[in-house]
Amino acid sequence: SPVGAELRPLAQIEQARQIARLWHWRAGPTTVRADPDVQLPERWVSFDQLVAATAVRGHRLGLLPVPLRGDFPAYGRDYRRLDPAQLAEAASIAWERHRAFTWLCTGSEWDAVTTNT
Repeated sequence: SPVGAELRPLAQIEQARQIARLWHWRAGPTTVRADPDVQLPERWVSFDQLVAATAVRGHRLGLLPVPLRGDFPAYGRDYRRLDPAQLAEAASIAWERHRAFTWLCTGSEWDAVTTNT
């Protein structure tokens, strides 16, 4: 291993995993909201309301930046206003980070890592 290199504390890695899971989750409502067969849990009136509540809670827990217009901030705007290329890139980054941190935290074989949100 490189001189002076050491693994960060597990709690810090787990926090990074939770942050990645939230961003990966955020990519989901963007794709599923167009599916007429997807039903929100009874407590939520809209996907926007669910996203806003998650963004606020994530911020209060210190996992997310300050919400922007009731959404996760990305590329200098609220996530729901990203263009298709930005959406694809953000979703890819979120999934890759979620998978990598889950692998680190669980000790699963790389090919067996699951990224449920």
